[in-house]
Amino acid sequence: MPPRFDRIPERARIAATLARKAFHQWLDTPNSVRPTPIFVLGCQRSGTTMLIDTLMRADGLWSHPEKSSLAYQNFRLRGPAVVRAITAATPAQRVIYKPLCDSQLGDRLLVDHPDARVFWVVRRWQDVANSAVVKWGDHQRDVVQAILDGQADTVGWRGERLPASILAQLREVVDEPLTAHSGAVLFWYLRNSFLFTLDLHADPRVRVVVYEDLVQRPAEVFPELFAHVGVPFTDEILADIHAKSIGRAQPPMVPARIATLADALSDRLRSAAG
Repeated sequence: MPPRFDRIPERARIAATLARKAFHQWLDTPNSVRPTPIFVLGCQRSGTTMLIDTLMRADGLWSHPEKSSLAYQNFRLRGPAVVRAITAATPAQRVIYKPLCDSQLGDRLLVDHPDARVFWVVRRWQDVANSAVVKWGDHQRDVVQAILDGQADTVGWRGERLPASILAQLREVVDEPLTAHSGAVLFWYLRNSFLFTLDLHADPRVRVVVYEDLVQRPAEVFPELFAHVGVPFTDEILADIHAKSIGRAQPPMVPARIATLADALSDRLRSAAG
């Protein structure tokens, strides 16, 4: 495919901005400051990119995106020694990683990186399911069905470390063929359940972040997030934040038992966010 020359100037501008930020952070970061990692976890389509983009407007923060082959392999975070080396070599006080495909390993990440901080991002299951179906179609339905059929080992990271109690809950509410949306809701349920089954909600290094609060009450929420990672906050960071994506589409039609299960977890997640 030929290059899109109309996009090159924008890409060049972004690259130049990032390079300039890296250079100045390298100059401004004292040798005594040891960079530390921030892990952004949760379920895909939950607003994690928006959170990271906003954090990155501050000085002292740097992000290694999921597509970086330096820090990830097939969207899975590389081993602890590699991550420590990358973090130490990054010109920033805090280094952000978004290993969403490793959210089920959140407890191990904190063992391997005891000085880390974690943001677990949650979003309304209705909006996550709608967004997931638009992006992936029936994929999450097929994943959940394979898990229910006892074939969790065939779906890679999506089937790792699933507690028997959570699987039992899913089987209790599935009494008819899954649709794309009901599968996406149950996938949201599986991924966010790890916050509790791994006891991450009780770890002071972990902060539960509600996407709706980020975009509806940014002036209240973001200063607390910056304090969690020890980076100064300024009001300019909040430019261009909006709540247009909340409830953009009609809520998906899913069986009442699945909706009730998702609502119960949603309440727990919001309580954990404080």
